[in-house]
Amino acid sequence: MLKYRIATTAFLTSILLSCPPTAKIEFFNNTAHTIVVAFVDTTKSIAPNGSREFRIHGSGGMFEIYFHDGVRSYALPLCDVPRGEFRNFWGGLYRVQLEDDRRLFILRRGQHSPRPVSELEQPLGFPLEPEHTGTPPNKVSERLPSS
Repeated sequence: MLKYRIATTAFLTSILLSCPPTAKIEFFNNTAHTIVVAFVDTTKSIAPNGSREFRIHGSGGMFEIYFHDGVRSYALPLCDVPRGEFRNFWGGLYRVQLEDDRRLFILRRGQHSPRPVSELEQPLGFPLEPEHTGTPPNKVSERLPSS
């Protein structure tokens, strides 16, 4: 009997501590320019003070944001986001807010954008900074919507 309790506890713990198989990310653009966000299989433009939702599979991964002056790559570690305050126990919806300085903040559950940066308590590893910068301006303009 004790062996089954231990096995059940271990199984339930592994489920609760694992990464969500899919997640929705509400991405809020708190910058003065239209941006384009590109995950592996989805690319969407977001106007200033606008938001768009993305559905991603797996543990997050790399994505790019195309700005008027270049492209930045980010690594989104969904498995590292604490449960409870910033996400529910079964994955669900994450909310992130991009600032003009290119930092990406995660919002607490129930918190809506835009929020002043001073109000955004962040878990370890956040706000996200770009991993690297690149792409010549002509490639960026191909991704951005025409004015």
